[in-house]
Amino acid sequence: RAGSISTLDSLDFARYSDDGNRETDERVAESEVPSQERKNYKSSPEIQDYELWDDVGLNIPKPPDLLQLYRSCGSHQTASREAVDAAVGVKLGELEVLATTKEALHTAEQTQQNVVVKDLEYQINLLNSEKHLLAEQIKKLQGEIDALKIKNLTAPSFASESGKPVSDEVPHPVPIDNGQYLDITGPDAVSRIADSEESVTLMLGRCLPHIVPNVLLAKREELIPLILCTACLHPEPKERDQLLHILFNLIKRPDDEQRQMILTGCVAFARHVGATRVEAELLPQCWEQITHKYPERRLLVAESCGALAPYLPKEIRSSLVLSMLQQMLTEDKADMVREAVVRSLGIIMGYIDDPDKYTQGFELMLMALGDPSERVISAIHQVFVPAFAAWTTELGSLQSQLIPTLLSRIEKLLRKGEHVLDEHKLHIYLSALQSLIPALFAVVIQNAPFTNIAKLHGEVLPIEVTRFPRPASPLQDVATIIGSREQLAVLLQLYDYQLEHEGTTGWDSLLWVVNQLANPAYHELLLTVLWYGVVHTSALVRCTAARMFEDRYNTKYLMSVGKGVDFYCICPCQRFGP
Repeated sequence: RAGSISTLDSLDFARYSDDGNRETDERVAESEVPSQERKNYKSSPEIQDYELWDDVGLNIPKPPDLLQLYRSCGSHQTASREAVDAAVGVKLGELEVLATTKEALHTAEQTQQNVVVKDLEYQINLLNSEKHLLAEQIKKLQGEIDALKIKNLTAPSFASESGKPVSDEVPHPVPIDNGQYLDITGPDAVSRIADSEESVTLMLGRCLPHIVPNVLLAKREELIPLILCTACLHPEPKERDQLLHILFNLIKRPDDEQRQMILTGCVAFARHVGATRVEAELLPQCWEQITHKYPERRLLVAESCGALAPYLPKEIRSSLVLSMLQQMLTEDKADMVREAVVRSLGIIMGYIDDPDKYTQGFELMLMALGDPSERVISAIHQVFVPAFAAWTTELGSLQSQLIPTLLSRIEKLLRKGEHVLDEHKLHIYLSALQSLIPALFAVVIQNAPFTNIAKLHGEVLPIEVTRFPRPASPLQDVATIIGSREQLAVLLQLYDYQLEHEGTTGWDSLLWVVNQLANPAYHELLLTVLWYGVVHTSALVRCTAARMFEDRYNTKYLMSVGKGVDFYCICPCQRFGP
């Protein structure tokens, strides 16, 4: 057995070499050294060589030898032993000791956690103090930067559409929120007092959205100035948008007085911030509520479009705002909303200077004149038609385009209606033509040969009360169109003198009236209108036609040059009353 051990130990599987002789020598040398060591090991008196398993003295079965493992293919199983369940008993005192120990450990752990929490809170306070110091430094540096910008600003300011310098319409840089007023509740927020105007604005911007819902509906209108001032001065666009959204939704169904307060505030806002911010901040609020379920909200939108018209860029007035009002006039079902739309359209017409919008304005006039609501029709005669007539006068289109178009449509309608006349359209065209008569007379008298010598000096004769028909509104009053009642009185004196002594020589505007309105063709047309009014149509058309002749009778400019066309005999106004 010792020899076999020596043989096994002499094998060295870790050494290989390409040199065969060297490898053989190394094997021989290595095989001699372990053999000698084992001989010495076995011969030692302190170590016994147990040849038999029973001599080992362990109380365990003898492991299988190599032959048994080989025959059983490694599936040898050791003899099983009997297993017995055993329990350990614990005394009551020992349990109490264990519970006390566990509680002590828990207390110690909690104490340690409290120490950690306090340490973290201390570090947080230090960081907050450092943050506040840094914020103050940032604020100070920002102020220095702003001062340098103002000092180095040498470019001249140019006037904008609103009449203010451009520099006035751009808000001055405002320091950003330094985090000092992040919370609106709690002792920390209450203990800090705003130290500048900018800080007050930032604080109001955060507090107002939380304050408004808790204010009674009947008292919310008192917040309008505060909301508008904050929205005007706040540096953040997102916060300004939120504040203006609150403004337009402040009152569920605002009455006339409340709407007037909001409109007045919006106008003040527009004057301060300029056209660019009005377009970017106020118009989106109007657009969002153009189809609101409450008519009072839609009414606020319609009125806002007119109130803000002077403060908007001219391109926006003649495009977006005009389209919004046209949509509301077409789709809105509330009479009071459409009435407000017509009045705002009249204001818009006073500011539009794009000649390409003439056709759209003409169609809007006819559309509104065909509205089923009397209050809408009244508004169109009081506001829109006078404004549209003034604009076409500036364009030079009143005599060359607007009135000829209406006459052509009336003539065409009468020729097509030999059997069935469209009474509704006839009334629309006649009423539009009637409302244009004051503007036409103003054009005639302001372009007379004597206009340059018409000056106010000395006593002016008063105008006869019956000289002109009663106007539908101050905008239809000839004195308003001319400029003043005194100026009109002077022009009328010169007008009467010119017709009596010099006639129409060099008076192109009056000659146009003679050629277009006082010739036999138009005379026949008016007679046809009267005939249809008496025989086929309602009292509304009869009255409208009669008033047209009344206008011509009272202004005298058709009668005086008619030469053979006696309008007194054709149309005594008393015959055609309703």
